[in-house]
This record gives sequence, C-alpha cells and structure tokens, in this order.
Amino acid sequence: MLKKLSLLFHTVKYMRFKQIFYRVYYRFRKVKVSELDAYAQSDLRCKSPGWRGDAYCRQSIFENESAQFLNKKVDITSSLIWNDSSQAKLWLYNLHYMDDLSSIGSDVRFRQQLAAVRRWILENPAAIGNGWEPYPLSLRLVNLIKWVWSNGVNDPDIDNSIAQQADALRQQPEYHIQANHLFANAKALVFCGSFLTNKLGNECFELGLVILEKEINEQFLEDGGHFELSPMYHSVMLWDIFDLIVLAENSNNSRLQKLIPLMKEVAVKGLSWLNSMCHPDGSISYFNDASSGIAPSFKSLNSYALKFNLRQNVDTVKDGLLVNDLRNTGFIVITQNGPLDKLIINLSDIFPNYQPGHAHSDSLSFELSLFGQKVFVNQGVSQYGLGEQRDYERSTEAHNTVSIDGENSSEIWAGFRVARRARIVKRIINNKGGSLEVESAHDGYSRFKTGRYHTRKWTVSKNRVTISDKMTNAHSCDIVSYYHLHPEILIEILSDSILQLKMPEGPLITLEFSGGSLSVEDYFYHPGFGLAVKAERIKYNWTHVESEVSIKWVAND
Repeated sequence: MLKKLSLLFHTVKYMRFKQIFYRVYYRFRKVKVSELDAYAQSDLRCKSPGWRGDAYCRQSIFENESAQFLNKKVDITSSLIWNDSSQAKLWLYNLHYMDDLSSIGSDVRFRQQLAAVRRWILENPAAIGNGWEPYPLSLRLVNLIKWVWSNGVNDPDIDNSIAQQADALRQQPEYHIQANHLFANAKALVFCGSFLTNKLGNECFELGLVILEKEINEQFLEDGGHFELSPMYHSVMLWDIFDLIVLAENSNNSRLQKLIPLMKEVAVKGLSWLNSMCHPDGSISYFNDASSGIAPSFKSLNSYALKFNLRQNVDTVKDGLLVNDLRNTGFIVITQNGPLDKLIINLSDIFPNYQPGHAHSDSLSFELSLFGQKVFVNQGVSQYGLGEQRDYERSTEAHNTVSIDGENSSEIWAGFRVARRARIVKRIINNKGGSLEVESAHDGYSRFKTGRYHTRKWTVSKNRVTISDKMTNAHSCDIVSYYHLHPEILIEILSDSILQLKMPEGPLITLEFSGGSLSVEDYFYHPGFGLAVKAERIKYNWTHVESEVSIKWVAND
C-alpha cells in the first residue's frame, strides 16, 4: 500500500492542475448528444472541396467480414465486436478509427466502405462504447470527412452522424491526457469546423484552432522532434501537420491560413529530425514507445512533403564523422562511412514531464547500424495496456543500457505511468580530431543510494565504437549491461571476453569486453505490435564498478 501511494505521489506531482481537474470533471460529467435528426439542416455541410491529401494506411477491413490490425485478423460479423472484451482495447480502437477509409487504393472499395460506415452508425449508438471516446472519435471523424470529400458522398444520415460525433468530441477534448491525444482532438475539430456550416461547426472550428495554435508550438521542439520523444508518434504527428496544411490551403479561413508558414517550418524541421532518427534502411529507431507498421514511413512522409515542395535539411558525409546534436529532444546521432554506419544515442530526460505515457526507462541506451544493417537494437513494443509484458517492454532491461539490482532507472508502472525519473546530469561532446567522445550520466539509481550515478562514454573513431560504463556508490550491487542484437545478427563466442558478430552480408564485427563476465541468451524482438521474433542478446555481469566494450569492424573498400 505504501509503495502504491509513493508511486502515485511521484507521478501526480508532475501533472498539470488542468489534467487533474479534467480527470475528475470527466468522471462525473457525461457527454450529452442530441439525436441524429436534430442535426438535419439544409445548410449542415459546406460544398465539398475534394480531398487532395496522401494516404499511407493499407486495407484493414475486408468485405465487412474481417478486419486486420496490429498483425491480428479477427472476424467482425457480430454486432458486438465493437466492444468485445475478449479483444485488446487497442485493437478495438483501431476498428473504430476506420483508417480503411483513407487507405491506399481505397477508391476501388467504395461500396464496401459505404456499407462499413452505415454499419458503424447503426451499431454504435451515441455516447456508448469505445468508439465514442475522444481519441477514436478524432481519428474516425478525420477519416470520414476525407472520405466524404474524396468520393462526393451526399448522404444526410452520414452528414448527421458526423455532426453528432463532432458534438460529442467538442464536449470532451482530452485536457486530462494532453500531448498527441489533444493534438489529434484539435485536428479533428478543425476538420469538423471546415465540414459543418452550422453553429456547431463554428464552435468546433474555434475550439480546435485555439488548441492547435497552442499545441503546435509546445509539442514540436526547436530541433524538429515531437516532445514525446517517440519516432513512431513523431511520424504520426508529422502526417497530421501535412493533412492540416492541405486543409488550410483549401480553406477560406484566414486564421487557419496564417498557420501555414509555421506548419511548413515544423514539417521541414520534423523531417530532418526523423531522418536523423531512422536507420540506414529507412526504419525508425525504437526509443520510447516505437514500433514499425503503425505510423507512416519516412518514405511516405517525404512523398507527402513533396506535394508542398518541402524537403528536409540533410547533412551528408563521405569521410570522417558527422555528429548531429538534437539537443532539445536529447538525442545524439553520429554517422560515418557515408550513411551506412549510424549510432543513435539517447541522452533524454523523461519528457514531457506532465505526460510520460509513452516514455521508457531507457536512459543512456543506444542503437547502432553498420554497413546499412541494424546491429544493436532496443526491443521495441508489441502491446499496450496493463500487465507484465507491457512493463517489461518499457523496462531498462529491454534496452541497450545498464541495470542495477534488476531495477529500472526510472519508475515505470501501470502501463503508461512514471513516478521517480532519471535525470541527465552530464552531457559532454568532445571532438578530438579523428575521434569523437560523447559522455553522459544519469541519477536514476540515486533513489536507492545518494550519489549513485551511471556514467557512460561512447568513443567513436574510424570503424570502432568503444562504450565505457562506470557506477558510483554501487559496490556490492548486481550490475548488468544489456546489448540486444537484431534477429539477423548471429553471435560466435571466441573466448570469455571476445565475441564475433556475423551479418547476413558484410564483414565480421568483433566485440571485446572487459570488467565482467559475459553470457548470450535469447530474447524477443518486437518489430511490430503483436509480433515477437526470437533474437540473441549479450548479458554482461560486472565484476567491478567499471566496464567496457569495444566494437570493431572493417569497412568495405
């Protein structure tokens, strides 16, 4: 009981008053929605401007008989499927998003989609069930409006349903959650206000624009990254920005049009940040809540950007080392041998401190690609919700960093919460001419003993990365470093301190350890929600308070 109270106290103390107030307020205030026919007005909907945006989602609903999300296909013929407690909440949310309406090649499935829309309206009465929560409302409303505009749909029942859903969303913006949820609410409200011409439409537009004007400046940081520090959510948010630019350029509203220069600036910086945080194969790095197959790819985002003649700023290197210090989000990216060798280092605090729902206990973790191939990876995310698996995937042990006595550097708990947090207390970059040193430290383990710090230094030179770790005030502790390898990398043990890594293609990589004893064990890598691929990781038990590993390879000519 005392531990639970401590976790709760150290979580709530970071929250904004507004979050606490609305968490209580929404618990007692229920959404009031009028019946469908109350919205039947001749001037309900504006003249369709068409929709000129891009698409990245793939078909997910098949003939109204089955749906596939998160790598799981389910029969959806029952009218009870929308709130089926045997399915994961996130899977049900995806069913309610109706992303299929905005998917690639959706124009050839119009009749099927029309049936799906009418079915949703029939089987989801107002303000009842998962589909009426504000986040699925937001995503579905945008998909519906795009679909109606794209296909020239003229159906009063669908128009009225959009109005009814917009009314429900207007009453419950996610002030209690904030972050990407609130941004999604704002985007949807602006879309609703651009679709509806009645009083409700004006109210939606005004509320959405007020939230949007504030959140776009707060959520996108100066180095281009989204403040939740997840490459996956960053990609989702960039797509939202592009959609809003399309809407603004086809809008007659001067306030929305005034945001176009800011949104384009955010887009360019955001693409540059994402380019840094992607591996040479174009896939995102797995820091915080990040997985593949959910967000638009970097390639899809680049394609969308070209519609506005926007291109990210890209630094190139042919010889030597290139360092990109993403100071606002806390990452450092080092590239050598062209774009093929990339080291991504996490020197981030838990951020934003009032909403750490997608944060992991991964201080001083890293990912590394060599010869264009992922070598060292964090485990990734396979699920949301509550439970041991979710907690494990957020844990220190699931990342390429160091754990003491099996504890996490930040107190992650209850699926999306963080209590006491590690803070970065040192951050030094030294260019020594031919080599580069990045040194950092965090105080996450000081909650167990005052002055207990983890210090890590990466020394990068031509075809070599050396990682040196040190713990202070940690004598007699069980200290373990974890190094997770991509499933395509195989390990050969040469001695009790030397390993060789075999890649599908390319030279061998040699790892030489000192300061402890190593072992190799299996783990599960999560390249997507619902996916678990067996791979190998190195577990290095320290015998002293310092440890080091040298990673060496030979570049192709």
